Amino acid sequence: MAVPFIAPMGYGRAKEARPHRFAYDYGSVDPGMYAPAPDRSRPKRAPKRTLAYSIPLPESPDTDANSPGHVLGVNALAVSLSGNSGGTLFSGGRDGVVKAWDMNLPLISGAIDHEQARQRRPQTTQRATQMAHADWINDVVAVNAGQTAVTASSDKTVRAWTPGQRPQMVGSHMDYV
Repeated sequence: MAVPFIAPMGYGRAKEARPHRFAYDYGSVDPGMYAPAPDRSRPKRAPKRTLAYSIPLPESPDTDANSPGHVLGVNALAVSLSGNSGGTLFSGGRDGVVKAWDMNLPLISGAIDHEQARQRRPQTTQRATQMAHADWINDVVAVNAGQTAVTASSDKTVRAWTPGQRPQMVGSHMDYV
C-alpha cells in the first residue's frame, strides 16, 4: 500500500505569507535580503601559490668538513673564545645544518690580541659540519667551554652537538623554538 505524500508545513503557501527565517525579534528580516551586490569592478585576486624546494643533503649524516658553507642563509652565530684553537664559531642556517669553525685568533688569557691579529690576518677554517635539524636553525649557543653547540629550530626541537658526534635531542616544544 502506498503512503500518501503530506507536504511539510509552509510548503504550499505563497512567498509573501511565509514567516521570516530570522525572526528573533519583532519585525526582523532575513539579512540576505539586503546584501550588497558583488563589486565586479575590482579585478579578481590571483590564487595563492606555494613554493617548494629540495636541498641536496650529504650522502652521510656524519661530520663532513669538506662542504664549503651553508646552502641557505645563516640565522644564528655563537662565538666562544675558550679552547686551544684560538676560538670557535658555531653557525646555524636555514638549511638545518650547524657548522663549527676554528677562528685561529691570537688569544691572551681568553681575549683577542688585536695587535697580533692585525699583523697575522688569521684564516678561519671549517672544523666540522652536521645536519642537525629538519628545519631552520633559529638560535645557537656555545656551551661546555666552546666544545658543544646547543641549537633551537623551527622543527620544534632543541639539540646539543659536539663536533665529531651525532646531535642529541635536549627537548621538544609545541611550537617553533
